[in-house]
Amino acid sequence: MIYLIQDNLFREFHQESLISALDKFGLEYEIFKLKASIDEIEFQTNRKDVFVFGAVKSAHISKKYNWCPGSFYNENHDYIVYSKYYLDNMLNWDSKVQKISDPVEINGPFFARPTGDNKLFKGEVFENSKLWDVSVSYYLNYNKKATGDEMVQISSVKNIMQEYRCFVVKGEVITSSMYKLGDVVLYKRCWDDDIIEFANNMCTIYQPAEAFVIDICRTEEGLKIVEINCINCSGFYDIDIQKLILSLEENF
Repeated sequence: MIYLIQDNLFREFHQESLISALDKFGLEYEIFKLKASIDEIEFQTNRKDVFVFGAVKSAHISKKYNWCPGSFYNENHDYIVYSKYYLDNMLNWDSKVQKISDPVEINGPFFARPTGDNKLFKGEVFENSKLWDVSVSYYLNYNKKATGDEMVQISSVKNIMQEYRCFVVKGEVITSSMYKLGDVVLYKRCWDDDIIEFANNMCTIYQPAEAFVIDICRTEEGLKIVEINCINCSGFYDIDIQKLILSLEENF
């Protein structure tokens, strides 16, 4: 395959690691710019065997070029869809799903995030509904495409001890990394057998795409799924990028 990599998307170290892996295996790649105003990707290749590393918008746009595999982003990358399969294996299984414009009727802190892997806003804890209302007002006023009908999930605040990201290809965890220890950001290659086993077990329950990313956390109640993400637009943290590229090549 040829790999299209969005310019200035990843941290410099991660982009260098990705390019280094592609160079090592003699694989072709291009650095592209996203023409966001006209929903176009600026590229030169005529090949159709293309894999895109880019932002969520790039993953959406790449669909129209009929690349294979191109982007694995689809409608399954949404809490509303995958939570029906994973059930109480989800960290925020107690979530209430509602429109972003609907009022939140919770006294005290709560967690909120978009149901889809669309990066409309970053999932975070809000101390009260008044702060949420301010944030929603800002979002609706400054996001030109916002309608107020965007779906969000509202849940109780959880105590998370560790968070991990697992890259899955054809139902198997290929490589994984810790990205948070408590409230501290910490990128560290994951060798924890229970994390990898749990993620693989979740893949036997449901797979939203042939390749995707599943974030796992360690809690006092055991291991839980934080969320599902699109593999084309997920941060690498400290994964084994060479191993990921080899798997993509072997499978697609």
